[in-house]
Amino acid sequence: MKTSSVQIIELPVNVGKDIINFKKLVDLKKSPGYVVRERQVGTWFFTGFGTRNGVFYLQGPYNGGINLKQVLSLPREQALAYLERLVSACETLIEHSEKPFELQLDSVYFLKDGSVLLLPADIVKKVREFNPESYRFEVFAPCNNPYLQDQRGKISFSIGCLFHYCATGSFPFPGATVEEINSRIRAFSPVSPVLARPELKPELVDFFKNFFSDQLMFNLSLPDWKQLLHKYRDEGITRGISTEEKAEILARAGSRAEKSNKRFRTHVFFERQGKTILLASLIVIAVSVLLGYYISGFFKPRLTKGFSPEQVVEAFYQGINQLNPNLVRDCVVDNAGKPESDQVNRLFVFTRQEYSLGFNKYISATTWDKRGRPFIAVGQFVYGVTDLSITREEGLPNPIFSSSFIKWQRADIPKDFKELVIYPEGLKITERLYLKKDGDDWVIYKRIRLKEEKLPSKFEQEK
Repeated sequence: MKTSSVQIIELPVNVGKDIINFKKLVDLKKSPGYVVRERQVGTWFFTGFGTRNGVFYLQGPYNGGINLKQVLSLPREQALAYLERLVSACETLIEHSEKPFELQLDSVYFLKDGSVLLLPADIVKKVREFNPESYRFEVFAPCNNPYLQDQRGKISFSIGCLFHYCATGSFPFPGATVEEINSRIRAFSPVSPVLARPELKPELVDFFKNFFSDQLMFNLSLPDWKQLLHKYRDEGITRGISTEEKAEILARAGSRAEKSNKRFRTHVFFERQGKTILLASLIVIAVSVLLGYYISGFFKPRLTKGFSPEQVVEAFYQGINQLNPNLVRDCVVDNAGKPESDQVNRLFVFTRQEYSLGFNKYISATTWDKRGRPFIAVGQFVYGVTDLSITREEGLPNPIFSSSFIKWQRADIPKDFKELVIYPEGLKITERLYLKKDGDDWVIYKRIRLKEEKLPSKFEQEK
């Protein structure tokens, strides 16, 4: 009688005697994986454990195929076709189940019948936690962003890394350790794809540059990914270039890579030591800058000299948006603008210090508004007002105005927050402003807050 050998999927659990604790923490019968074929989703389970050469393995049956790691070694057109299948499967699974999952090189299988198997997410995660770092370094870290929580964003980032590997033969964020890879992800410091493949099409080079940049383009939708992968599978990813052009491209890319690596090393240094240095520097610069401003401004005429009352009100909000402490101060007297004046003073000093160190985390509310109010990177912040409306309530000799606007400011971030994107905090404000003459100049001498309403978070809504 002819017998057929059973094919087995194996996932290593290289924990030695700790396998007893591992078995206590996983329930093979209640942790399903998923088999996705077209729009249908079925379940799959590990069936037990095996051992070989002192290493324990989780085992489960399957009908033959290859895993994601093996796909990356295939010719480019074939690999991209598999990635298209993977994107479709992920899209279906996200719609089918709210249970989060991640793409790991040895936890995704492309079966012979055309379906895609994703091994049980809970168990795969526990395997990563128990296995040594070398395991995570090989199968997980190169294609996953550990700081994202949104499911679609995580998968999109992973697909981008896999596509980068298919296009160049390397992952976008290199490193000798898991921590170094993650540091590059935090610093938005990918390797230039043309260093590995100088003949890459320019528009694809630009795509990778934007996708992995602090513009946070890795939220590309899964349907868009399918179109993109299909396009480059059909049209190819390279163009013909001469030997001279290749040398020129590599020279330019090498020069940019050197500067990028320098910025990355600076980023890592300031991640570790920057708080202490920044605090000491800020104290010195704050004293000198503010002292200089107050001394130089004492004898100068107001920046609002000759302004009408309405122009003074407009200038007050303009000064906030421009981080111009002189302009804000010249629009007010007494304590009418103290909160905003103090904020603008602090931010002015802070941003100048960051500029001197090569950083730029501040985004003007005006600039951000013109961009369509996108999500921003954690660490960046928006400050200023938008949607400003000014109404005259009383004219001369005692002008009174009312204003309504949205004030944007740095959002509070929970300690367990793991996203790389954040949405600024918005306050919808209505206030009344009273003006009088101070010498020859109109100034705001009193402001009354009539209404202040915190806008609901748009994070989940926008995502």
